[in-house]
Amino acid sequence: MCRGYFHVKEGLYTPLVNSVRLWAHSVLINVPQTLSRIEALTSQRVWSEELADRVKEAFVTTLDARVGHHLRLYEERKTMDDRISLSELDDPSRRRLKDALRTAKSLQQMTAKQFARSG
Repeated sequence: MCRGYFHVKEGLYTPLVNSVRLWAHSVLINVPQTLSRIEALTSQRVWSEELADRVKEAFVTTLDARVGHHLRLYEERKTMDDRISLSELDDPSRRRLKDALRTAKSLQQMTAKQFARSG
Protein backbone atom coordinates (compact mmCIF):
# COMPACT_ATOMS: atom_id res chain seq x y z
CA MET A 1 0.00 0.00 0.00
CA CYS A 2 1.26 3.43 -0.76
CA ARG A 3 0.01 6.55 0.96
CA GLY A 4 -3.77 6.39 0.86
CA TYR A 5 -3.81 3.91 -2.02
CA PHE A 6 -3.81 0.17 -2.40
CA HIS A 7 -2.70 -1.56 -5.60
CA VAL A 8 -5.29 -4.33 -5.74
CA LYS A 9 -3.67 -6.29 -8.58
CA GLU A 10 -0.13 -6.37 -7.17
CA GLY A 11 -1.10 -6.46 -3.51
CA LEU A 12 -3.90 -8.99 -3.58
CA TYR A 13 -5.04 -10.40 -6.92
CA THR A 14 -1.68 -11.64 -8.22
CA PRO A 15 -0.49 -13.17 -4.92
CA LEU A 16 -3.78 -15.08 -4.53
CA VAL A 17 -3.88 -16.29 -8.13
CA ASN A 18 -0.21 -17.34 -8.12
CA SER A 19 -0.49 -19.23 -4.82
CA VAL A 20 -3.60 -21.10 -5.98
CA ARG A 21 -1.93 -21.85 -9.32
CA LEU A 22 1.18 -23.28 -7.62
CA TRP A 23 -0.86 -25.51 -5.32
CA ALA A 24 -3.00 -26.71 -8.23
CA HIS A 25 -0.07 -27.47 -10.52
CA SER A 26 1.72 -29.33 -7.72
CA VAL A 27 -1.07 -31.94 -7.75
CA LEU A 28 -1.60 -31.89 -11.52
CA ILE A 29 -4.80 -29.84 -11.52
CA ASN A 30 -4.91 -28.25 -14.96
CA VAL A 31 -8.11 -26.23 -14.94
CA PRO A 32 -7.63 -22.59 -15.99
CA GLN A 33 -9.83 -20.59 -13.57
CA THR A 34 -8.81 -19.72 -10.03
CA LEU A 35 -12.19 -20.60 -8.48
CA SER A 36 -12.19 -23.95 -10.33
CA ARG A 37 -8.69 -24.65 -9.05
CA ILE A 38 -9.81 -23.92 -5.49
CA GLU A 39 -12.74 -26.33 -5.90
CA ALA A 40 -10.42 -29.01 -7.29
CA LEU A 41 -7.93 -28.54 -4.44
CA THR A 42 -10.79 -29.12 -2.02
CA SER A 43 -12.30 -32.09 -3.86
CA GLN A 44 -8.85 -33.74 -4.00
CA ARG A 45 -8.49 -33.07 -0.26
CA VAL A 46 -5.36 -30.97 -0.72
CA TRP A 47 -7.09 -28.09 1.07
CA SER A 48 -9.70 -28.13 3.80
CA GLU A 49 -13.15 -26.70 3.12
CA GLU A 50 -12.40 -23.96 5.64
CA LEU A 51 -9.21 -22.87 3.86
CA ALA A 52 -10.91 -23.03 0.47
CA ASP A 53 -13.81 -20.92 1.72
CA ARG A 54 -11.44 -18.28 3.10
CA VAL A 55 -9.43 -18.14 -0.13
CA LYS A 56 -12.60 -17.99 -2.26
CA GLU A 57 -13.94 -15.13 -0.14
CA ALA A 58 -10.64 -13.28 -0.46
CA PHE A 59 -10.59 -13.82 -4.22
CA VAL A 60 -14.20 -12.66 -4.69
CA THR A 61 -13.49 -9.61 -2.51
CA THR A 62 -10.51 -8.84 -4.72
CA LEU A 63 -12.58 -9.11 -7.89
CA ASP A 64 -15.36 -6.96 -6.39
CA ALA A 65 -12.89 -4.26 -5.38
CA ARG A 66 -11.10 -4.29 -8.72
CA VAL A 67 -14.22 -4.29 -10.90
CA GLY A 68 -15.91 -1.66 -8.72
CA HIS A 69 -12.85 0.54 -9.02
CA HIS A 70 -12.71 0.08 -12.79
CA LEU A 71 -16.40 0.95 -13.11
CA ARG A 72 -15.86 4.17 -11.15
CA LEU A 73 -12.93 5.10 -13.38
CA TYR A 74 -14.96 4.33 -16.49
CA GLU A 75 -17.90 6.43 -15.30
CA GLU A 76 -15.52 9.30 -14.51
CA ARG A 77 -13.80 8.84 -17.89
CA LYS A 78 -10.44 8.31 -16.22
CA THR A 79 -7.58 6.06 -17.26
CA MET A 80 -7.87 2.50 -15.96
CA ASP A 81 -5.55 1.50 -13.15
CA ASP A 82 -5.55 -0.83 -10.16
CA ARG A 83 -4.74 1.75 -7.48
CA ILE A 84 -7.72 2.02 -5.18
CA SER A 85 -7.92 5.11 -3.03
CA LEU A 86 -8.74 3.96 0.48
CA SER A 87 -11.06 6.94 0.78
CA GLU A 88 -13.31 5.53 -1.97
CA LEU A 89 -14.09 2.47 0.18
CA ASP A 90 -16.81 2.39 2.80
CA ASP A 91 -16.05 0.75 6.16
CA PRO A 92 -17.46 -2.71 5.31
CA SER A 93 -15.51 -2.77 2.03
CA ARG A 94 -12.33 -1.70 3.81
CA ARG A 95 -12.82 -4.47 6.41
CA ARG A 96 -13.43 -7.08 3.70
CA LEU A 97 -10.29 -5.94 1.88
CA LYS A 98 -8.29 -6.11 5.11
CA ASP A 99 -9.59 -9.65 5.77
CA ALA A 100 -8.71 -10.62 2.20
CA LEU A 101 -5.19 -9.28 2.73
CA ARG A 102 -4.82 -11.37 5.89
CA THR A 103 -5.96 -14.46 4.02
CA ALA A 104 -3.60 -13.78 1.10
CA LYS A 105 -0.67 -13.29 3.48
CA SER A 106 -1.51 -16.48 5.34
CA LEU A 107 -1.81 -18.39 2.06
CA GLN A 108 1.52 -17.01 0.83
CA GLN A 109 3.21 -18.10 4.07
CA MET A 110 1.63 -21.56 3.84
CA THR A 111 2.67 -21.80 0.18
CA ALA A 112 6.25 -20.73 0.91
CA LYS A 113 6.51 -23.29 3.71
CA GLN A 114 5.02 -26.07 1.56
CA PHE A 115 7.20 -25.41 -1.47
CA ALA A 116 10.42 -24.17 0.17
CA ARG A 117 13.51 -25.61 -1.41
CA SER A 118 16.18 -26.96 0.87
CA GLY A 119 19.80 -26.02 0.24
